[in-house]
Amino acid sequence: MEGKILKEEIELTEHIAKCYQPGEKVWLIDELSGTLEEREKRHNLLALGRQFLGAAERGDVKKVKQFLESGFPTNFQDPQTKFTALHSAASSRARGVAHILLQSHQCDFLLRDFKGRLASEAAFVFGDDVALARLLRIKERKQGEAQGIQVTRRPRPE
Repeated sequence: MEGKILKEEIELTEHIAKCYQPGEKVWLIDELSGTLEEREKRHNLLALGRQFLGAAERGDVKKVKQFLESGFPTNFQDPQTKFTALHSAASSRARGVAHILLQSHQCDFLLRDFKGRLASEAAFVFGDDVALARLLRIKERKQGEAQGIQVTRRPRPE
């Protein structure tokens, strides 16, 4: 059993290394632009990203740790929903995953989904987790102050 888990971790690490190098913005490349190799890397990275977000949503702490230890970008955003792993964990009450993400010290708490919601709002609205929402709100404010940004909730529709 332990050998199988180790093999999965090695395969994941190798797959991530083929698709992503730290600091690379491959997933931002337009589907129709770039070389064939760049488009293939983008496609593979997006598939990995969706696995990462799915693991965060399911509360799969072990899988999320594997992704992070393999060098996968903590702040990966799905191009369609703009959800991050923190949004996914917060909206599904996956506190274990949220804790792992917070411990990584790499979360950008100011990233918003396609409707302009912060992770704290996802925790409150979808996850019905007031405690996690409060913690994330504090983190958002601190990060905003450090960056000189006034953090606001999204404006209400008129």
